[in-house]
Amino acid sequence: MFEAYELPFSLHTELPLLETAIGDLVQTICQLGQEPRTLGSLLDILTNPLVEITDVDDSLNHQHLARVSARVETARLDSTLEHVDDDVSATIDSLIHDIVGLADASLDTLPDKLDTLFGRLGVNDALSGERELPRRLKTREKSARDSLNRILETLELTAPLADPAIGDSLERLERALHDGSIQRTGRPSDENVVVCGLAEAVSRDFSQTYILGVTSTHFPSNTDRMAFTQPIYEAHPDFEQTDVTAEARYLFGGILGSETSIQLSVPQRSVSGEPYVEADVLTELRRLIDFSEIAVETTATEPGHQEDVQRAVGDVFSKASEDPVHTLVTHAVDAGTFNSAQQSRINAGIECAAARAGPELTPYDGQLTQETVAKVHDELAREPYSPSRLETYAACGFKYYMHRVLGIKAPDPLTREPDAGVRGSYIHDVLEHYYLSLQSGGSDPVHPGGDFETRQQQLLDTALDRLDHAFDEHSQTAFQEEWLTTVLAGLGTPDTNPYYGPHETPDDRPIARGLFYRFLKHEAEEPGKTTARPTWFEGRIGNPYDAGTPLSDDPAEIETSHGPVPIHGLIDRIETVPGTDPTQVVVRDYKTGSSIPSESDSLSGLKFQLQLYALMAEEALDDVEVVGGAYYQVSPPSSVNSRSGLLTSQEMAVYHGSDDVDTPLLRHSYPYFETHEAFRSFIEETTPQRLGDLASGIAEGGFHPTVLDPSDAGCRYCDYAHVCDVRSHQRKDVIEWIDDMGTSTYVPLKARGHDLEDFVEVE
Repeated sequence: MFEAYELPFSLHTELPLLETAIGDLVQTICQLGQEPRTLGSLLDILTNPLVEITDVDDSLNHQHLARVSARVETARLDSTLEHVDDDVSATIDSLIHDIVGLADASLDTLPDKLDTLFGRLGVNDALSGERELPRRLKTREKSARDSLNRILETLELTAPLADPAIGDSLERLERALHDGSIQRTGRPSDENVVVCGLAEAVSRDFSQTYILGVTSTHFPSNTDRMAFTQPIYEAHPDFEQTDVTAEARYLFGGILGSETSIQLSVPQRSVSGEPYVEADVLTELRRLIDFSEIAVETTATEPGHQEDVQRAVGDVFSKASEDPVHTLVTHAVDAGTFNSAQQSRINAGIECAAARAGPELTPYDGQLTQETVAKVHDELAREPYSPSRLETYAACGFKYYMHRVLGIKAPDPLTREPDAGVRGSYIHDVLEHYYLSLQSGGSDPVHPGGDFETRQQQLLDTALDRLDHAFDEHSQTAFQEEWLTTVLAGLGTPDTNPYYGPHETPDDRPIARGLFYRFLKHEAEEPGKTTARPTWFEGRIGNPYDAGTPLSDDPAEIETSHGPVPIHGLIDRIETVPGTDPTQVVVRDYKTGSSIPSESDSLSGLKFQLQLYALMAEEALDDVEVVGGAYYQVSPPSSVNSRSGLLTSQEMAVYHGSDDVDTPLLRHSYPYFETHEAFRSFIEETTPQRLGDLASGIAEGGFHPTVLDPSDAGCRYCDYAHVCDVRSHQRKDVIEWIDDMGTSTYVPLKARGHDLEDFVEVE
């Protein structure tokens, strides 16, 4: 601050060596000299202002390594290097080899070897002036290097007496660094600002004195003494600690008694917004002196620095229209405060802020023209739609724009074990091929029950067969072994199942029951009681990718008020009710995670998977009618539930605990729709209307941030939260503007806060 305002100053304080760039560098080197080594320590070295490694190419880039670090599951350096190029890994290994050499060096050779390493890191060039550094940083770091040299010299003198058993050279050096310090530097002058402590302030004559931070938090106080050390302090008078509080109060009083003009600074709040409590000496002073009589009103002063001009311009932003602000910026450019590039950015920012200040949707709110959409997201790129893409857009147009239009995606995590997506794919794959192995024909309905011993052996054989190549790209770690046990435990016998779990079997039943074991039990106890029978598995409609059982090579064309909308995808499981005309159908989607959509999510326009699966199945299959759908939760280690997010009518589902079941579905609570007719109206009329609004909004370029409540939109966990300017406090006004303008922008019913019964018929 003093340098910015060109004020002469002198700092009369000491700076710990570890708070300098060279001290921090040496401490990090010491940490890398021993296991475990972390990538964070290496990044600390590469980002140190004194370091510039010149004997390698640009591949050793700290930004690239930081991106890798954000994607791996471990902080260990050796594990992270598995995910970088061989050249980068070799360079880092060479650097670590040099650092380890310091640990093995004797104390009398440590200074020379550390100097050699400094040469490789570019530290010596930086301090000698061969590389450009800020003057103040260079001066400070030269003092730090002198302090480090004194420490190294002391260690060298102790070499004959050093005991290797209590630490190698780097361990001794790291301990010594904690006691090192340097004198803060300033510009001496007869008339300058002196920054010092209370003790030195009392002993000097100042014309003006500013006492900063007069709060209970910042005013010197006694540290808490640990109970187990108390007997030491009481053992002898020489061990008695100084009363820091009493000493500070005495020094504070001495300053108040001097002839200097005193300004007291009492910050109101911390950086986190918490209020400060004023120091007790100030409370006592307030009792004796009326502060209001001696308070000095602040007056406007001429800007002394560019930041003052920027603050002044910033204060005007909220009080003036765009034109006066642009004029102020132009004056600032003429005065040399801003350059032309800064002027352009500030003017653009002013226009953006003004446009986004109100609820009206503008180009600054992600509103693209149809011509622009045709260039960046034409029909071939966006169609046919998938249910997951449409759900993304329904939740937030900006998220869809970033992911699907611009193609900006969060990088996949780099893990030693398979991530949740890979593991979920394995579970889907096993369940698909398990049922396919039970079919004699391509579309024969299969009873979910059957002989349990036979079925579990069939499922185990399928699971082990699909396991052969499911995780080839990942290491077989102990964590992966444990996960496989949570999935396969209890199937077959300990001899046939390597992941059987505990072998003790009281009452001839396995102690550990994994996910697939529980799935078989649940299939027999619940879906097995219904009239519906699993018939198609991973039924493919269109060509989202080459997988599953093809039901139709073409996507389903859904007629909407905005024209036909093509949809494609895989339906995890399609069940049919034999003997019905038209054939009754139930659609299911397996969910291997813990977050399962609810019935309300589908009804309120947030989720579309089950409804679109219904329309897709009816388009692809002949003479069928969907009577319901549900998410089938199969989440390791033990969550199995075929009734999650149930979407059907009360006519098609009975309570899951019933003995006599004559319906295709089971329920826990009553479905929203009382009649099958109301359910069909939702599928045939409400869903196409919403689908048309979604497709129209995408085609017309409506990519504004969400109008949902942040918790409903999932803003907290969004990959794009750090670049999103969503203004949730305006969302009701935005919705009102959309309605007034009559645009086709999709607004979920959930965002409007209406009762479902007012918009979705029950019967």
